[in-house]
Amino acid sequence: LWGLNGESTSQAIVWDGSSWTASTTFSGYADAMGIYDGDLYVSIQNGDMFRYDGSSWSQPHTASSGYYESIVVYNDNLFLSNSGNNTVTRYNGTTWEEEFIDAASPPSGSNITDPTSPFFHGLCVHEGKLYIATDSPPPTEIWSYDPTNGVQLQAAVDTSGNGSAGNTYNGCWTIGSYDGQLVMGTQSGQFWTYDEDADTWNFQDLGCSYLISFREFGGDLYMGGDFGFYGSDGVWKWDGSTLEKDLDDSEFDSNNFNGPFRFVNTWKGTLISHLRYVADTLVQPFVFLLIVSQQTPY
Repeated sequence: LWGLNGESTSQAIVWDGSSWTASTTFSGYADAMGIYDGDLYVSIQNGDMFRYDGSSWSQPHTASSGYYESIVVYNDNLFLSNSGNNTVTRYNGTTWEEEFIDAASPPSGSNITDPTSPFFHGLCVHEGKLYIATDSPPPTEIWSYDPTNGVQLQAAVDTSGNGSAGNTYNGCWTIGSYDGQLVMGTQSGQFWTYDEDADTWNFQDLGCSYLISFREFGGDLYMGGDFGFYGSDGVWKWDGSTLEKDLDDSEFDSNNFNGPFRFVNTWKGTLISHLRYVADTLVQPFVFLLIVSQQTPY
């Protein structure tokens, strides 16, 4: 199990079942992590990309500008969204192709005229296509890519409005696929779902400033984000019809934990969450075992 911690200087840390160990140290904030062709890839906010092959770390690539914020594998290639210059890079195992998808060349029907405004954040794979979430001024645009059709405008969703953060600039921060349904989260705490039959997008307000991550576990969709600014921190759960808070940080007040559960993931039959603050002091992010199944090996 791998994690990232730190701020101006960060580390890749590994859990061996009993303790965390630092594998390497980076100069800069480690922003995203992904697995491709058996290797671990980590992006740093200075644009550097690092790779771990199981025995040693190397630096195979540095973005010409900006930095990578989301990493996914699609069609046997590694795709990385760059929110610094609003492009998507493709890596085929040999060549890094920057500006493979570029906000300066939007698809037909797009209303984006300023390539500095979309802010590419989230990526996901859904029903055979790569989806790109744009944090663009409303309507928020969702683009898709597949080798046959190229880049297409998939949806333009009016995400403006209050939300918990009161932002009118309420673009998409993360995007995902759950039970055959496209879902997204915004920077004003809205959870959006797409009803394909009705061709409509619907949202619920989670009471947070940023909905950052999705992870399916046990048949449900779990969500992490910066919730504490406008409500209590915790982890939310969606079963396809009902949205509820599954974990509230008040359960851990006696342990002096404090801060957002920003990321959720799974490991060996366990749902885990990333807790960023402890005892009101900015420290190394803390990985907390949230829900333990019978298969957990300790």
